[in-house]
Amino acid sequence: MALNRLYASNQTVLIKAFDRNKRTVIPRKRLCGDQLKCSESQFTDNVEQVFNENIKFNSADDVLFSSDFSKDERKTIENIAEKFHLQTDTTKAKGRTYLGVSRRITTAQDLVAILEQSNGESNKYLLVKPGKLKWPPK
Repeated sequence: MALNRLYASNQTVLIKAFDRNKRTVIPRKRLCGDQLKCSESQFTDNVEQVFNENIKFNSADDVLFSSDFSKDERKTIENIAEKFHLQTDTTKAKGRTYLGVSRRITTAQDLVAILEQSNGESNKYLLVKPGKLKWPPK
């Protein structure tokens, strides 16, 4: 199911927000400091901490890992995301490739329920009541 389509019911309207500036971008330096290479266990612990801090159980927020991670580090992030039952995707912006990590949301109804618990918005979606739709969203 494509969640990027408009979802409407008699009570709510779901819009995918296009503002990526609200998304949390994690640079490599945050996970390894100034070290060129950090230990695998340190890297794994730091990635798990990022997931716990930024992708909460009842949240539709996601995290972008910056383009300065090595291929092996990105693979480690993807493996940890899978262990946490999260989904990953690749996003390109301004000539850079980012690794996106978010919760797996299978239906629009699930997403609407999560957004209703989060004051109607996340860093990616906006929930609007019918008749109150103003475009573009702020």
